[in-house]
Amino acid sequence: MRVCISCEADVSGKKAWPIKEDRIIKAVRTVKKALGIARMNELYVCANCLGKHRARRQAFEKSMLFASVLGGLIVIVMLAMVLISGRLDIWAVVSTIVIGAFVMALPLFRYAPAVQMPPGEPSPGPEPSPLPPLPGGPGLKAQKRRKR
Repeated sequence: MRVCISCEADVSGKKAWPIKEDRIIKAVRTVKKALGIARMNELYVCANCLGKHRARRQAFEKSMLFASVLGGLIVIVMLAMVLISGRLDIWAVVSTIVIGAFVMALPLFRYAPAVQMPPGEPSPGPEPSPLPPLPGGPGLKAQKRRKR
């Protein structure tokens, strides 16, 4: 059955875009199969939910980037503190890595899968900027060099 991942409605016969089957979706399906509760639906995003889903996906990507930077900084600072103290303890190093991994795993609770767009359709990327292009454009220096 074809199901919208946002509104959980049947999208058979409606305009909808499939989601990408990534590692997280495969892991969830594996756990559900092991528990015997898998329905094996084909996951889509319907036209009505596409804007909302795109906003959720952008928020997830932003939080994942922030958590990656924060987790990396925490690991670097904590490992530096261990080295500065002069006592290299293996449990301090292991706990530092576990804390960094935990911080990086927190955004997975807000996970929104990516939408797989067909080749002929435009990607639902970010909205174009309302600002006009700068005068002269990016190739101005190259044009000046050619004139010399």
